[in-house]
Amino acid sequence: MVSNARRGRGTLDFDIHVTDRDGRPRGLNISILVDGSGEDVTVLHLFRDVTHERLVSRLASSLPEQPVADRGETITSS
Repeated sequence: MVSNARRGRGTLDFDIHVTDRDGRPRGLNISILVDGSGEDVTVLHLFRDVTHERLVSRLASSLPEQPVADRGETITSS
């Protein structure tokens, strides 16, 4: 990452999986911001907890697709 920064190239954000102090699994997204170039570079790492966002995304993608009723159609339950 630092070598990319010195060359003026960015690094894509990425997720890692860790456990918190209580042993619970957490998902972190890491973004890297770079200011400067060459030897005079500042690199900032941002850590963002994405545990719930990734869980919702996984659950939503696992749901079967349901057909949507036409606007004029009434759906009744038996």
